[in-house]
Order: sequence, then C-alpha cells, then structure tokens
Amino acid sequence: MSNSKQINRLRYLSTVLGMSFVIGFTGCGKTNDMSFGKTMYGVCDNTCFDELVGNDYIKLLSNLELYLECSDSLNNFSLEDNTISTDYRNCQLFDADYLLSLIEDYENKDYNTYSKDELNNILYIQNKLVNEHIYFNGYDVVSYGALMGVKASIADTVGLTYEEAKNIKIMNKKDFDTVATDFNPTININVGNDIVDIGKCSELVDLIYINYDVQTNASKVSPDARPVYNKDRNKLLKDAINKLKICLTSEYKIDQKRRIKNK
Repeated sequence: MSNSKQINRLRYLSTVLGMSFVIGFTGCGKTNDMSFGKTMYGVCDNTCFDELVGNDYIKLLSNLELYLECSDSLNNFSLEDNTISTDYRNCQLFDADYLLSLIEDYENKDYNTYSKDELNNILYIQNKLVNEHIYFNGYDVVSYGALMGVKASIADTVGLTYEEAKNIKIMNKKDFDTVATDFNPTININVGNDIVDIGKCSELVDLIYINYDVQTNASKVSPDARPVYNKDRNKLLKDAINKLKICLTSEYKIDQKRRIKNK
C-alpha cells in the first residue's frame, strides 16, 4: 500500500474513532489493556479486518467496549432510585464517551453540570439503559467481530483479499469440538480451493472457542427480559474482545504443511 493511501486510510479511521491523527505511528504489540479503537488504528494497514467489517462496525464495537466499562463502573455506585416519571420522558442511552464523563463527575463529586441529585437520577436511568444495550446487542456484535477476526487473520496470513476472506468457512461447534480435543489437534479450515490447519495457532483456536460461548449466550437472549448488571456477561464479552485484539495484533506465518503458526 502506498504511503499516501495508508495516510488517507488512517485519517479516515481516526475520524470514525474520534482520534487525533499522527503520522509515523508504531504498531501495537500483544496487549489486553489497549482499547479496540486504538488497536485498530495501529494495525489497520496490516489486516483486512476493517475492510471486511466496515468502519460502522468498528465504531459499534469500540462503543460497546466503552459501554462495558460504563456498566462495571455504574455497578460500583450506590445509586438511589429517586427518579420520578418525568425523568424517563424521552430518555435514551447517552453516547459512551459522554456517559463516561458523567461517571467521572460522579466519582469526583463534580456537580458543576448537574446537581448531585440530578446526576444520581441520570446515572440511575443510564445504568438500566446501558445494561439493556449490552444484553440485547452485545453478544451479536462481539460474535460477528470474533468470526471476522478469525477470517481476517487467516486471510492476512495466506494472502487473500477481504472479498476472498468472506468465503472462508468456520466449522460449527460440534465439528470443531470433535477435531480440537486432541492433544496435538489438526483443525482444517477451507480457504477457497485450499485447506489450512490452525490447530497450532492457540490464539485463533481460543478466539473460536470463546465465540462459541458468546453465540450460546446470544441464543438465550429473550425479548421480554429486563436486563440488569451481570458480571459474568460483561467478563465474557470483554474477554472475547481482548482475544480479538490479540489476534489482530499478532503476526502469523504458514509453513509448507499449510499450518498457521505464530512468527
């Protein structure tokens, strides 16, 4: 990719994610503490993932990661239900960054924008809305990203375009469990007219495994549910996002036996 095309791609991604653009960035290493948005900004020139999922999805997953942070933080507060019916009029989930700023105000006892009671009531309602958002949308958002992350990592290693990556087939859980239980498993993935083995790449295997857990939980989502904070749910989604980030920031190679491994 030419330098000008790389810079334009980075500028566009920085706009989507609300980041400052800096020429001459350094790539991201394996880390679990870097946000998904910053991870993508660091690796977008080395993977077809962003082309595979689109910038709207990248923003969606970046925001979900922030909402998970909001959910955990709000759960630590002793928010009192002092709300009245008018507080719920036209209420909607705030932008994740704005909600985080209100959480910071509450933690710092900064009542310049809202009084203590107003801020308590706002966050009490937002706590309900953010957990609803995570419950009804989080599993599907994360599962799609995990699936595309596996496809992108394989395509990047083999040298496929993002259009070709779309056609990579990932086996269902039953078939995967059958071949992945061996001590030294061979896990063949159909890649067009080729077959590659990812059994030696623990990161891709881990991402597939956790995606099955996410999909299982997604199948249990009920439209009639009234979601509340769920520590295990949040941890599962955050772990899946972290495993996706690890795969996107890792470098893989393929040997003569068509096995994908870490470089």
